[in-house]
Parts: sequence; C-alpha cells; structure tokens
Amino acid sequence: MNDSITALDELTPNERKTLQAWRDIKSRPILLPMSWFEGVDRQVGMVFGGDRNDPLAWPRRQYQVLGRVMGMLVGGALGDSLGATAEAEGIGTGGGLLAAIRSRPWQAPNSAALVSAVEIATCARADQGEGADLDAALMERAREAEFAGTLGCFAASIPAALVSITSPDEDAFRRAAGLAQLLSEPPEECASAGVFAVALVRALNGQNLRLDQISELLLEQLGSEHAELRRRLEYLATVRDDANEQGILAELGGGSSGPEIVSRALCLGARNTGGWAEVLHVFAGGSRSRNAQVSGLLTGARHGAEAFPLLWRRKLEPAGQLESVAGTFMTEFGPDEVRITPQPDFRNVNPPSQPSDPAPAEPPQTLDAHERFMGSMVAGAMGDALGFAIEFHDIGMIRRHHGDAGLTSPVLRDGVAQVSDDTQMMLFTLEGLIRAHVARRINPTDNDPVPEVQHAYQRWFHTQSQPWDRAGGPYAQHLQQPDGWLITHPELFSSRAPGSTCMSALANFARTHQHATPQFKINDSKGCGGVMRAAPVAVWSNDPAEVFYAAVGTAALTHSHPSGYLSAGVLSVIVHQLIRDVPLPESIRMARDLLLRWRGHEEQLKFLDAAVELAKKGPVSPEEIKDTLGQGWVGEEALAIGLYAALATDNLRDALLLSVNHSGDSDSTGIVCGNIAGALYGARAVPPEWLASLELRELVETLAKDALVEFSPGPPTDPGWTRRYPAW
Repeated sequence: MNDSITALDELTPNERKTLQAWRDIKSRPILLPMSWFEGVDRQVGMVFGGDRNDPLAWPRRQYQVLGRVMGMLVGGALGDSLGATAEAEGIGTGGGLLAAIRSRPWQAPNSAALVSAVEIATCARADQGEGADLDAALMERAREAEFAGTLGCFAASIPAALVSITSPDEDAFRRAAGLAQLLSEPPEECASAGVFAVALVRALNGQNLRLDQISELLLEQLGSEHAELRRRLEYLATVRDDANEQGILAELGGGSSGPEIVSRALCLGARNTGGWAEVLHVFAGGSRSRNAQVSGLLTGARHGAEAFPLLWRRKLEPAGQLESVAGTFMTEFGPDEVRITPQPDFRNVNPPSQPSDPAPAEPPQTLDAHERFMGSMVAGAMGDALGFAIEFHDIGMIRRHHGDAGLTSPVLRDGVAQVSDDTQMMLFTLEGLIRAHVARRINPTDNDPVPEVQHAYQRWFHTQSQPWDRAGGPYAQHLQQPDGWLITHPELFSSRAPGSTCMSALANFARTHQHATPQFKINDSKGCGGVMRAAPVAVWSNDPAEVFYAAVGTAALTHSHPSGYLSAGVLSVIVHQLIRDVPLPESIRMARDLLLRWRGHEEQLKFLDAAVELAKKGPVSPEEIKDTLGQGWVGEEALAIGLYAALATDNLRDALLLSVNHSGDSDSTGIVCGNIAGALYGARAVPPEWLASLELRELVETLAKDALVEFSPGPPTDPGWTRRYPAW
C-alpha cells in the first residue's frame, strides 16, 4: 500500500474523526459553501493535511480548495465566452460586449480543453496513489491528452497548479514549464506558463497576491534567458496602488505574448473584482479569448465562482460539466477512501507524563447544517401555529384572553396547535425546490426553480377547494390529477385563512399561463405572503446571490411590489447563512449587501435597519413594535418584526413569543422568526411540549429530511423517488 494511503485500522482516534468529518461534509455540500470555512485554517501551526487537535481542519481545507478550483474553471470558461463573443462580433468596447452577451448563450468553446487539463491532473494524482512518480505520471497523462486549445502555453499551468497545491512554488513552476515544453512552446512562453502556475497555486491556497510581493516571488523562478518576462515582473513590483491602470497596461504590452498576457492578468486580477478584469482583458492585443481566459482563471482561483456576476454564471452552458470535473479531481486530492497526506508525527509532542496518543475528549454537542435547516422548518411552523391562534387580535384582546404577558404557549384546537396557510405554502415551496433539483440533475442547464415552484403553488391552490382543471392551468393539460407525494396528504386540504393576493395571483396564472416576475407585474401588492414562505429557498444553492435571486423569483409569482419580493430574498439569505454557522449579525450584513443591488430596495432597507436598531434595546412592548416596525401585514414589516424578535432575545422560546405578541399578522411574523431562530438554535431548541402538539409536525420533518437527501452529492435515483418528486 502506498505511504499516503492509511488503512482504517491504523488510524488514530483523531484521524478517524477527521475522516468522518470529511465524509459528513461531502454528504451535504449544498449546505456548506466555501465561504463557510474562510479563516478557519489561519491558526498558528496549522498544516495543510490537517491538525490532529482540530479534526475538521482537513475537510474544511479541502472544501475551501474545491470552491476555488471550481471558481478557476468557471472564470476560465467565462473569459473564453467573453473573448469568443468579442471576436465573433468584432466588438471594440466593453459596453458593446456586455450588450452582445445578453442575447446569446455562453458556450465557452474552449471548455473541453479546460476539462481535459483537469482530467490530466486527476489521473496523475490517481497514478501517484497507485505508486507512480507524480511528475512522470503528469507528463505521461499530458502526452495522451489534447488540452492546449486556445490557451497555448497557459493550458500547461492548470494541471501543473492542481497537482502542486501542496508543493513548493518551484515545483509548480517546473511542472508547468515542462508541460509547456511538451506543447513545443518557446522558452519565454514556458516560463510564462510556470509563472502563471505559481500564481494559481497561491490563489488556490488563499495566499497573498499583492503585486509587489507576488512579483518578487515569481522573479525567483526566472533565469537570465527570460528577459521579457523579468522586465515586466520587475515593473509590476514597483507599481503603486494609485497608479493609472491604462498606463500600467500600456507598459506591460498589448497581450500578444505569454509574458504580456501573464503580467497583464496579474495586474488586472489584483486591481479588479471578478468580471470586469476579464472584460478589460478581452480588448488586449492578440487572442481576445486567450487573454480573457487567463485572467478569468486567476480571478476564479482567488475568489471562487462567486466573484463573477450571477447572471453570467447562470448563462454559462458548461457549468455543470466543470463542476463535475472539479469534484472528481477533489476525490483524488482529498482523504476519501482514505487518502491522508503524510504529516509530522504529533503523537509524541505531549509531556512524558501524558499518554502518547490520548483518546480524544468528547467534543461539545454542536449544531450541524442539517439540524439548523430542520430547525428553521420546524420552528417556522411552530411560530406560525403560535401566531395563527391570535392572528386577528390586537394586543389588548390578547392580554384579556391570555394574561398580561400575552400568549405563553400554543392554543390547541381540535387537540393540536393548528398551522395556517403560511406553513402550507412553506411546505409546497420546499417540495417545488426538491422537484426543481431533481429536474436539474436530469438537465444540468435547468437551473431555475421558479417554474417548479409555480407548479407547486398551483397544487396548493387546488387544496383550497379549487378543482384541478381550473387550478392547474397549463399543468392540468398534462395531468388529470396533480402528481407527487405531498398532495396525497388530506390534512393539507384545510382552508386556513389563505391570503387573497396569493389566491388571485394563482387564479390569474391558471387562466393566463403567464409567470409573474419582477419585470412582468400582475399587481402592486407587498403583502407578507411572499416572505412567509421563502425560507426553504436557502437550500437551493451554495451561492447567496443565487439564493436571493431564486427567492425573489418565487415571491414575485404572487407579489409584484419590490418590498413584497425583496423581503423574501433577504430572509432566504439570512437563513442560508445561519445554516452554514455564520453568526446572525454577519448573516444580516450579507443579506443587506445583496439587497442593495436590487432596484426598489429603499423601503425594505429602511425596515431592515430599523429592526437591527430596535433589537439593541432588547425586548420592547408590543406598542413600541407597532410604532417602529408596523404590524407585519406587508413583507418588509413581517420580516422586520420576525428578525427583531430573533435579535432581541437569546433563546428560541422567547423569540417566538416576542414575535407573535403584538397587534398584527402574528402567524406570519411568527413563521419568519421561527425560520430565523430555528436556523440559529436548531430543532432541539423547540420546547418539546410545544412540538408534541404541532399540527403537520411529521409532514414538516419528513419533507425537510427529503430536501436534505435530495440536496446532497448522492441523491436517490430509484423510480420511487422520482414518483415521489416528479421532474418536469
């Protein structure tokens, strides 16, 4: 057995925990994005392969690198698409290019070469695992492949960088230069490939890419025969942060040679966010596609795919293939069955009086992403049930019926704490997302969940005493009866004060077959019906911008006012971040930053900020809640009250009670608060005596578990699953 492969029975207890942590994380990647692990591995003494004192260090590191590898490939493909469009259309300005790409698919003609470059690295690492020399395996695999494409010498940089992530800079340089020689590139081009490989490795490792420091580091790899490349790197080392960008680019050259391209990519990548650097690079001399690809590869390796505009990524046709090949590479790169990078022996660093390999102490009980998501769904339903009993009561009536403290426990009707239409629609939203993900697995380019969620809402509409032939709209033309598992539960066919806006909007779709969108408005409603069902969208994507976009789309199906759908985007991103163990204040900041990108955000922003400010006082009276945040009948108010209650308290019980005891739409503020506080505290925080009486509890838990199964790297493929969640 190779030294890097450790038998299971030879693992120390902490290494077993490391392996289990890695497998656990791989089982639910949709809930743990790269950004979740940022900063974790900056601890003193952390080694790349994992710290025995921190079993999660290795899997965290692996997932962080996976995000950057995916970003590198997406960036290269986006640059390729930009360059190919500019060349095909003869476009000479950035504005003209951006206008042209809106109307065409992003095909990335060189994507096959990108895939081939990654496969070379994957196979070389696999050969190394079987005992082969890595350098020899890399060269042999490269000889068998067609991977240059339009990248020229820089095609060599990709496999060299990928197999050198844990290697010294000189190894990355040497491997890339050797592969470029295999492509019959001249010495300056080979050196440029080596320089670019070093830059990629440092970016993939999250290391500093300041122009002065990276230039000095790269110069160490060059000889006197690389005069052109040396001159440009020496110039970059002297560039000031406030120097004129166009002047710098003019000094570096037009982008026709390897030294010009790599030096321009280093400059533009260091000074621009994702996207615009690639647009600028398109208009260099030489091959537009080659220039933009190199820039995109480096930007993506530095920042991950999230660095690029969301709409660009949504249009990129080979995105699914690139994600797949990146994931396959990581199975060779990480400890899967079980690959553990040899490490210094930490087992004898303890004082002699202690055992050389003490059994690890039981870790404190922590919340994982699964429990946080389950908590968001269950606590949301619980908050809805608490509020539904007092939805149309003002605070005076609530106090008369329940005492000066207001409602303190669920009100039972027919033996249960009944939920409202809010929970019903939350469930149908989640079912629509599951079915959309099944469809995406069948067709990776189908990345829009809104049509499936619309279909789900029409099924819910049918449960509200609406015949299917009238409720189903276009779906009724294909199905005599609504399909799937959720609709088979008769307890969902209860009318629980459904919102008139939702009912009329779904009736309108049934008649017209036209999806409502933020652009195609069907009303001017900003009611809370869009936000109260939005939390499940948190599982749709790793990317918070994609989650915001999807939540806006699902809410806009029924509510056309910006505050009606932007509130949904904010809630979904807050839950998205909390599930990933991001603190609540930081989760709010992320959602706020994304909110600012949307037109018509001013009203929602005002109430979001007001909720945060009011929470600094702690729990306040229902009267002050009403005066400051409103009553919750509209989207921005419902979100504000629910968020305020989670911020102003330190446990789920108090948060839910604070969120419903006011004069207003108590069930909607309760479900919003529950979605947030449940993700914050987990399902275990719901008082057991409350949970025992919750209507639809088993249905909520089952659907949430099914979502976690579907949004995993190994979702079910058996016919029973697709009958349960049919894909269209």
